[in-house]
Amino acid sequence: MGVMRVCPADFAEQASDILTAAWSLPSVNYSSAYLKWQLSSPGALEPLAIAAFEGTQPIAFAASINRRLRLGRLTHDMYLLSFYGSRPEHRGPAGMAVLRAELRILRQAQVSFLSFAPSGSLSEQILLAACKAAGQTHIPLGSCRSHGAAVRPEKTSDFEAEEATDDEELRKVYDDDESPGILWSNPTGEQFAHYRRDPRGAVLALVRPAPERPAIGAAHIVRTELLTSEGLQSYATIDSVHLHQPSADALAAVVQLASRLWPNQVNPRLVLAPNLSGIGPAVLRAAGFREMPRATIYNAHLFTYAPDDPLIAARSTNLEVV
Repeated sequence: MGVMRVCPADFAEQASDILTAAWSLPSVNYSSAYLKWQLSSPGALEPLAIAAFEGTQPIAFAASINRRLRLGRLTHDMYLLSFYGSRPEHRGPAGMAVLRAELRILRQAQVSFLSFAPSGSLSEQILLAACKAAGQTHIPLGSCRSHGAAVRPEKTSDFEAEEATDDEELRKVYDDDESPGILWSNPTGEQFAHYRRDPRGAVLALVRPAPERPAIGAAHIVRTELLTSEGLQSYATIDSVHLHQPSADALAAVVQLASRLWPNQVNPRLVLAPNLSGIGPAVLRAAGFREMPRATIYNAHLFTYAPDDPLIAARSTNLEVV
């Protein structure tokens, strides 16, 4: 088995084959178009990827892409380690090999990184073991439980969610909140533009307490594609939400907007939300959200290299689960 660094975006087709084989149904549709877009993420840190080969056949893959986050008043460019998996017949050694190679590069760069892993999975065990062996400081950021909200036929309050056309107003929402312990997604303008180029379809939204009022929140909404035993299915999905003061009315407004974005392309009755960390269960229930009992639970893990790094104060994140 050989392990080598590959050009992330150029390897998207091979990575698509590996990840599609690696995950059992239902799973994210790791199409080559989706992966090429993700593996071209802009930012201060260039995407990096590692692949393992058996002869000339690619058998395992892992990649890291730039995400900009904020904790308190400090912003941090870090890697999001994701897209790792191996063909079923090579599960274990090949997955560990690509993760160890990826972690060696991160360790040499001394760059903090975040990763989401299915709770209790082999991939999570491999990740934690590899990071422990590499000497990283581990900060658990809690579990992300997928929720779904039934679409209500009409508005229930004056709150309104709308597609953001003013990035300055969007930036103000992202920069205003300094809630302790939350590692907030904090994209640059270039990263806002990249999110909008998602080949599946994506919208960055602002939330207002009433029309024409200043925005008090934001949301990143995408058209998620899932591979299931019944074929490809699409759902409007709230990938991340940023509310200064979470409320049921604000969340319900985001659900209403999401349900209108892709008519005849998504399930018309259900809006998904994979990460609503930091929003209390009473607010979620009042907004119509219920935990999806059969959905995979993802644990968020943050890794850094200095025991006195300010990031050790983080306790959760609103970053989209990737």
